[in-house]
Amino acid sequence: MSDGQLKAPGFRIGASFKARFDPSGARLVTLGRRITLWDVAERRRVGIGPPLRHASAVDLSPDGQLVAAKNTSGEVLVLRADDPGEMARVSGRGFGEGAEVRFAPGGNWLVDATWDGRLLVRDPTSGHVEWEERDADGGIVTLTCSRDRELWAYTRRSHEGTRVIVRTWPFSQYPALEIVTDFRVVWAIALSDAGDRVTVSTGGSIRSFALPFADADPIACSEFPSGGSGEAIAWSPDGTWLAQAGGEAVRVFDRAHDPIYERAMTYPSDVDVSADGTLLAVGDWSRGVVLPTSNWPPAPHVVASWSALVPPSRTSRQNVRANAAASDCLLAIVIRSLELAIASMAKPWRDPGGG
Repeated sequence: MSDGQLKAPGFRIGASFKARFDPSGARLVTLGRRITLWDVAERRRVGIGPPLRHASAVDLSPDGQLVAAKNTSGEVLVLRADDPGEMARVSGRGFGEGAEVRFAPGGNWLVDATWDGRLLVRDPTSGHVEWEERDADGGIVTLTCSRDRELWAYTRRSHEGTRVIVRTWPFSQYPALEIVTDFRVVWAIALSDAGDRVTVSTGGSIRSFALPFADADPIACSEFPSGGSGEAIAWSPDGTWLAQAGGEAVRVFDRAHDPIYERAMTYPSDVDVSADGTLLAVGDWSRGVVLPTSNWPPAPHVVASWSALVPPSRTSRQNVRANAAASDCLLAIVIRSLELAIASMAKPWRDPGGG
């Protein structure tokens, strides 16, 4: 183990379309071909989990001891981060596809959401539903929470537009706050840790709303190229900047949504910020990366190069040239091939070194 500092300005995490830090920032869990656990200071894999067919979401418990991963059938796999072997595999029957899965405060419950309109609080070992809110006409597309997991936000589809809903934990004790927007679809949602803003990505734009809601008018907005392999947004712990992945780049905006950093990526799909705000994890279907935020240019509107953050290898330069030539059609084929390649038989965590 090192002294807790990164050995280099940044490091690659491979094909990883989802990335989540634990609360300490010492470990990172990613979803790619497998569920992978990383030691951030050592910049290395420390565990590879069992396969989960069509995995789509992942989270670490507040104490960093448990990993929960969800697939497009609603099945949830719960693993111990340090002890080999899965802790539980909760069936998705009757729930189906949905938004993210997240641990509630304390890690004793899972918060789950489905496209058929169910917001659920479930036992992570038995799958028992402790609490439920259902709106059959309002499928839940996005779900997020503040870093302390006391404040939650999600979006529901509606005939009038997209409903942006904010709740305080525990859900059964507090009423929901809600606005109806004219957005046809919201691809991602994020909460500031101070609980004063909720931000949505609508595919080509990000818009922030003040909390508690006064009206449905955004207080800040920004536009950028849309398209690609997914969209995600995340606030820094101090609420001074916001990261966004999508549209073939990872971008950083200040609190007023003015751009301060941008770097081209091939298939960006996720972002997460460490608890101290010093690291930004970027999930990418081709080659994800962990970036130090201290290396961002101090002036706005400056674009940093990849080489300034992560020294390129010969292999990475070859990958850049190959990926630059890939078409959107090839992307769809690659993604589908990755899904089909994941084995269905569960195996415990294994040492990536072969042990």
